[in-house]
Amino acid sequence: MKLSAEDFEQLVGAPPQGTAEPTARANAVIEETPWGYIIRESDTDIRLRAAGSVTGRFAGAILLMAAAGLWVMPDALYGADLFSIRFAAMVMFTVVGGYLFWVGRHSRRPEYRIDRLHAEIRIGHRCRNGDFRQTARVEFADVVSVFLLRSKDSRPTRLFLRLADLDTGLEIAAGSEAKMEVLKQRLTHDFTAPSRLQAEPRTLVRPVRPRRRAA
Repeated sequence: MKLSAEDFEQLVGAPPQGTAEPTARANAVIEETPWGYIIRESDTDIRLRAAGSVTGRFAGAILLMAAAGLWVMPDALYGADLFSIRFAAMVMFTVVGGYLFWVGRHSRRPEYRIDRLHAEIRIGHRCRNGDFRQTARVEFADVVSVFLLRSKDSRPTRLFLRLADLDTGLEIAAGSEAKMEVLKQRLTHDFTAPSRLQAEPRTLVRPVRPRRRAA
């Protein structure tokens, strides 16, 4: 995997280290699977973010349409003294509407699928129908270390992965210090353990000819 920090953040939709939300993935849950486990948000947080995504995009689209309406209106409807007010309102609607629309499109948080069989991390988003859409993949060998960022106040402890090709850490979970310490130990063990995927031995079946009896 050869990605710059900007490319990787664009793929996974996660901010770099030090700029993440204080409560990002604070209610992370671990979903066990036959091939490993999934680190994701709780179902309640997913529903709240989905509602916020729809609301943000809708409000942003309304403001952008209002800005476009002010732009296409003929100047004859406005006096010279109202031109500056019209221009200021158009700029405000464009900036606020664009920001709300962008926030609505990027409100979803990625989930991390720790595949111990194939020694890889699959990063992506879960669609509305429940299907997983992969946007990035990281091999266990690309993970340099797993570390915690503890806070002195009431904010949750954050868990990061330090990758070989990135100068910043990738935050994948946040929560109580005790839970994050357990998850850190588990991830460290899985990343350093050999792959569980082993090729099945191929068995060659050859026909056996009956031996001739001596006369």
